[in-house]
Amino acid sequence: MNYTYKKIKNFATLLSKELGLQMHIHKEGKTLVYFLSEWLDLYPFAWVDINIGTYDKWMQDYHMSREILGGGDWYALSDFSEEKQAMVRDARRKGEPVVWIEMAIRTIRYKRHEDRCALIKGSECEFGDGDFNYIKEWLEERRAKVASEDVAALKVVNSRGLEPHYHEQSKTIIVEKNYKYGLLDMQGEIICEPLYDNIHPLRNGNVIVCKEKSWSLINRQGDILKNLEYDTVREFVDGFAVVTLGGKYGIIDESGNVLGELKYDKIRSLVSISRYNEEDKFAEYFEACIDGKWGFLNKQGKEMSPFVYDEIHMRYDFEGGFVRVCKNGKWGYVNDKCEEMCEFVYEFDWRDFLRLGDKLYKPNADGVLEEYEKKPVDDNDLPF
Repeated sequence: MNYTYKKIKNFATLLSKELGLQMHIHKEGKTLVYFLSEWLDLYPFAWVDINIGTYDKWMQDYHMSREILGGGDWYALSDFSEEKQAMVRDARRKGEPVVWIEMAIRTIRYKRHEDRCALIKGSECEFGDGDFNYIKEWLEERRAKVASEDVAALKVVNSRGLEPHYHEQSKTIIVEKNYKYGLLDMQGEIICEPLYDNIHPLRNGNVIVCKEKSWSLINRQGDILKNLEYDTVREFVDGFAVVTLGGKYGIIDESGNVLGELKYDKIRSLVSISRYNEEDKFAEYFEACIDGKWGFLNKQGKEMSPFVYDEIHMRYDFEGGFVRVCKNGKWGYVNDKCEEMCEFVYEFDWRDFLRLGDKLYKPNADGVLEEYEKKPVDDNDLPF
């Protein structure tokens, strides 16, 4: 164990001892990750995590597995600022370790009140009183915040042995017991007993439930408002859901009515095309497929483009107001109105660009394709 790893261990040990946190160690090759965790008074539905570790062997393929950091997804280096990305690449080229610090807190809502990350490189891996005091103050503030939230609901959940999941859009709590689902409000009052095979709370106060493969729209008193003749109903997003019947896909609203036609071979979930920030959403579309070709549907089920695309590359809520699409084996862009922005002569590039020969292209703020001036790091030059 070199000097940096010793410092990580000493710092984690100090935090664990002084702040009353349980410490766990994950070790794989040269990788060390120290988990410091605390179950709060609302156990088991509120806890804090402080993870201190090193970028190392497990950074093989541009990603770091969050399984090591207490989750099941992936954390991409690209989520850091350009300055931090450059720092990690530089350290890896020099064979220096990079220290990772993550502080997170979760409650019944499975929502992080704060997820703060820090990176410290190589010889700069020094931990001082400032770091310790900052983490201590952060932890005390979060303990107080969690203690004041969701208390009534948590008491009911705990007393009944239910597993909760907070549903943001309806402000309700989905609970599960013995593989059956029910619903509570935020005061812990029972809306639906856990009797259903599936449940989708709606923003208007009603609920869509499935029992013995039959779907129904019910009110909060449990009265059936409407029987829904669908095979499956996905979770509602912004008041709309994808459904299937007889192998065909369609879209319904919160009243259970089909919007457009139930004729598609596949429909992907609702995604947003926005311009540079999440608040300024220009348009929201479903991606739909007919006979192997893709196109766009709006939230009313109207077809917004011809179904001519081999593939649509909507990665997350796409920022910038444009999306990469493939037609006849070549790539181009469409804008937030689903209009084609360029000729389809480009090759796909994994860095959010399109490639033509050795040059990379991407739309600017005005939607005009321009050559990317600063060439990204070559695949073979990636340091991990």
